[in-house]
Amino acid sequence: MSFKDVFKTDLIDVDIKVNNEIELFNYASKKLLEKRLVKPGYAAALAKREKEFPTGLMTKNFNIAIPHADPENINLPFIYILRLTKPITVQQMADKEKIKVKDVFILGIKDGQKQVNVLAALMNLFVNDVFAKDFLAAITSKEIYSSVIRHLEDD
Repeated sequence: MSFKDVFKTDLIDVDIKVNNEIELFNYASKKLLEKRLVKPGYAAALAKREKEFPTGLMTKNFNIAIPHADPENINLPFIYILRLTKPITVQQMADKEKIKVKDVFILGIKDGQKQVNVLAALMNLFVNDVFAKDFLAAITSKEIYSSVIRHLEDD
């Protein structure tokens, strides 16, 4: 599975106005359902998994959330990137402490081993200073797409 297969410009949204995780999950689920990438009940599945295994990540460059639901909720693999207009509070993955995030990568990977590989590649991206500067400077969906693809290909 190539990252180009799961990263698409029509799955990158900027200036998303939500007030909390539940609104975020409902927004994302609606779009993903319209594209037939997920099954009904996806928003609830995201919320349930996030409550059990939080995915907030604080890096030296920026905070990010990487929510995902169990594979049975996914029809086709995807990575959906959202940039929020204002930060929301999420729990950090290691210690469940609350952190604020504006950038979210929702993973829809059906194969557990591939999910581990995707997560590892994303973690490498998030700690890369050059990527962080490039990604945070990106404003449009197309610029975000270019930044992610360019830096993934560099790794």
